[in-house]
Amino acid sequence: MASIQPDKIDRFFQSQHYKVIYRDETTTRIEMPIHPEHKNSRGFIHGGAIAALADETAGNCVHGDGRTYVTQSLDCKFISNVTEGTLYAEAKLIHRGRRTAVAEYRITSDDGTLVAAGQGIFFCIADTMLY
Repeated sequence: MASIQPDKIDRFFQSQHYKVIYRDETTTRIEMPIHPEHKNSRGFIHGGAIAALADETAGNCVHGDGRTYVTQSLDCKFISNVTEGTLYAEAKLIHRGRRTAVAEYRITSDDGTLVAAGQGIFFCIADTMLY
């Protein structure tokens, strides 16, 4: 498995308070404790914060083959929202081709409520890890 360590190299990853809680060649789980900067003016988690967590988790998932990918598209269905606690995102690889990979993800709250779900398609830009 590739040695990606976004928590050590990615300032955006760090700024969002993400923590990788599990990772193998086809699955990634990331948690995001909810901070004030994640909230919109109504006190709910901003949709952009949810979509960013989805992108980070699905993107991290596809790197299990040791290649470097960038996001080609991200589908994010917002189901519900929360105001506090921690969000848990899990992504699973569903396709890996010569140049693209697809991962499905789900984001849940502390009590298991589904917050968002969707999939990301990622394009391989290098056959080795560039970072």
